[in-house]
Amino acid sequence: MVGLDRNEQGNPDHITSRGYGIGQYTLFHHPPRAEEVETLMLDPVRNVQRAVSELNEKLENFVNGPTPGRQADDRLAEFGRGELRRCRFEASDPRFMTDCVRCAGEARVDIGPTTPLHPRTTETLQPTRYHRETSYAGVPDRAKLGCDWPYAVRRYNGSGVNSYHYQYQVLQRLTRPPLTA
Repeated sequence: MVGLDRNEQGNPDHITSRGYGIGQYTLFHHPPRAEEVETLMLDPVRNVQRAVSELNEKLENFVNGPTPGRQADDRLAEFGRGELRRCRFEASDPRFMTDCVRCAGEARVDIGPTTPLHPRTTETLQPTRYHRETSYAGVPDRAKLGCDWPYAVRRYNGSGVNSYHYQYQVLQRLTRPPLTA
């Protein structure tokens, strides 16, 4: 699976980044180096491992960081600069980092075209060239999940309105029934 972004104004055919494989790990250069072909394109396990590592990097360094470029404005608006929250449950609890589906199903919100992206903005969900939607129904409420992973998921996809679309879609997937063979 390859996702292509074309974000250069005035040059709509220029590919500015590519997301590869299951984890959609992004490369901002072309052509890929030989080791990237091996680890990202040909080996799905390593692709997912790289995506997991990247998501953890986003949690650790792009949710509650020291500068605006290393912060998630939605998290700061909803929780301030407090300590990162990996899970609502203590590490000794068997539900620690394993009960996301139940947590996601506890409180849901509908996101509409007039819903602010977070409490400190008037910006709303706008359609983009990548996401035509202006509403999402039954999205797990990120502010009530008790962890900071939804903010890391959004930052995994950068910032701006596209990252909110991405965040809402990922959160919705947490509440869908599992696929069966």
